[in-house]
Amino acid sequence: MTADEHIAAITASIKEVERLTRKARKAAVALHATLQAAAIDFKATYGHDSEAMTAAVAPKTPPKED
Repeated sequence: MTADEHIAAITASIKEVERLTRKARKAAVALHATLQAAAIDFKATYGHDSEAMTAAVAPKTPPKED
């Protein structure tokens, strides 16, 4: 492999990393917005009622005993 081929391969790899980084950032922003909306909805539903919050996130079935 020539030096030019190495440079071309490295350049292609860098561009792919940059593309994946942009894609990951977009996904992180979308996830953040979804989690914020869920948190707002959760707070609107349960307010400051800690017992209701605990019940809402508690497992629906008891844990299995070994």
